[in-house]
Amino acid sequence: MADSPLRPSSLINTVYGAFLRRLGGWISVADLLTLMAELDVDGPAARSAISRLKK
Repeated sequence: MADSPLRPSSLINTVYGAFLRRLGGWISVADLLTLMAELDVDGPAARSAISRLKK
């Protein structure tokens, strides 16, 4: 079975659950986008995932 890349929304949920929840659960959207860029997530894909997760 080939390794498939995580979807941006899955990666955001993982980051929140594993790291941010312990730190109060808050991060600015700009900082989250910067973090996603460091994890090689395309900017528009990250913005779209954030928008969908906010709904």
